[in-house]
Amino acid sequence: MRFRSAAIFLVTASQLLLPSHVHAQRFAQAKPCSVATCKVGDTGPGGGVIFYKAPKQMSWGQFLEVAPASWNGKVDPSSQWGCMGTSLGATSLAIGTGKANTVAILKNCKTNSAAKVAAAYRGGKLSDWFLPSEAELTELLTSGVAIGIGGVDFYKGTDWTFYWSSTEYCLDKSKKSIIAPGQAGAGKSNFGMCAMAQRWDGVAGTKGTMAKSEKIAVRAIRSF
Repeated sequence: MRFRSAAIFLVTASQLLLPSHVHAQRFAQAKPCSVATCKVGDTGPGGGVIFYKAPKQMSWGQFLEVAPASWNGKVDPSSQWGCMGTSLGATSLAIGTGKANTVAILKNCKTNSAAKVAAAYRGGKLSDWFLPSEAELTELLTSGVAIGIGGVDFYKGTDWTFYWSSTEYCLDKSKKSIIAPGQAGAGKSNFGMCAMAQRWDGVAGTKGTMAKSEKIAVRAIRSF
């Protein structure tokens, strides 16, 4: 399925979430949790909401925290992914890899980018915020604790809000499967041209690739 000329979405795994104001009332807390007692839905050290807890301590940490709805005022900021046409090596999809992707983007792309917007956030006086990987973004949008997601229509005439991940991915020439730039089948026609995004329209989970030049929504996360 194609949304405009720049967006190709292949996979649908939808889950209906509660309205954002319900999440805010249910999960907002006055004080951050302590690491020993933190759970999904708690306020994290950065003043956001914990949306993922790994079964055990990992190399990247155990918890993922999303910036609060107010991190940019009333709505999420929008940005191009950045460096259209240049492969940056930020191809990891898994949970725990968004930070490394963001570091690679910031190192190799000196123009404005979604990763730069996320990394500039200083919630909780912390400087370790980053743009989520594809799997981290999926977890965020399907967690049931995301506050203030959506509400901005970057594609006029629709109710869709698209969110960037930090995962640099493209379609192969047949447009039947998704591959990382530089892997077998990634032709010159799309090398470094696109990245993974997901759509939010009250139902989360529809995901695919979009041209890096598209200006869509950004939400920062951090791990600890």
